[in-house]
Amino acid sequence: MVYHAPRVKSVTATLSTSGAATTVTGAFPKWSRLIAIVTKVSTEVADVDATGFTVAIGGTTALTSTNLTVHPAVGGAIGWNPSTSIETTATAADMVITLTGGSDQTPSAGAITVEMVYESWNQA
Repeated sequence: MVYHAPRVKSVTATLSTSGAATTVTGAFPKWSRLIAIVTKVSTEVADVDATGFTVAIGGTTALTSTNLTVHPAVGGAIGWNPSTSIETTATAADMVITLTGGSDQTPSAGAITVEMVYESWNQA
């Protein structure tokens, strides 16, 4: 097994306009462990009254934001330092961003940038 120093992967997900959840297939690399995650709204989330969002990696919630408005399009971010392990093995994991709260979580526009700090290894 060959260990690689921590790396950063940035993914900008254009939010689905057909529902609350947006899936980014294979966003988190295989043979990796999440160290930290930072998110920001990179394009204003429009026409919703959602109050927050969650980011899940491989089916495990990595971050929960209870205040969508703390992420202005021109700055601001929310970070997470894991207390539980999120790891992948031979298959890259999907990332799912889900708008939460309010009565309307289906946006007409919007994008969220997720930066994942992770360590990885190659199987010998």
